[in-house]
Amino acid sequence: MLAIQNFLLNKNSISYIEPNSFFDIKKFDEFEFGLNYLKLAYLDTGTFIGLENFNGYLNLEYNQLKILKTKCFIGLKKLKFLSISYNTIKYIENEAFFELNNLEN
Repeated sequence: MLAIQNFLLNKNSISYIEPNSFFDIKKFDEFEFGLNYLKLAYLDTGTFIGLENFNGYLNLEYNQLKILKTKCFIGLKKLKFLSISYNTIKYIENEAFFELNNLEN
């Protein structure tokens, strides 16, 4: 099990997050993924599986996201803050925000 306080991946030119990439990371407070300009323009179903205990802040700003696929945030049951600002979202599939019942804003 890997314990990290802050997971900062801003400005890294990351173009894709493979589903289950975070399977063995169990606890952290902040996940910064802004300014990566995801080239595939969407998040896959199951991208965040393994982060069931993450209850902090997920920043996905400035990533050129165009589509939020069904259950793309599944696995983030305890997430409190989500920022998807400054993307060019054109389509949100049904249940894209499935399980995000604890969001505070």
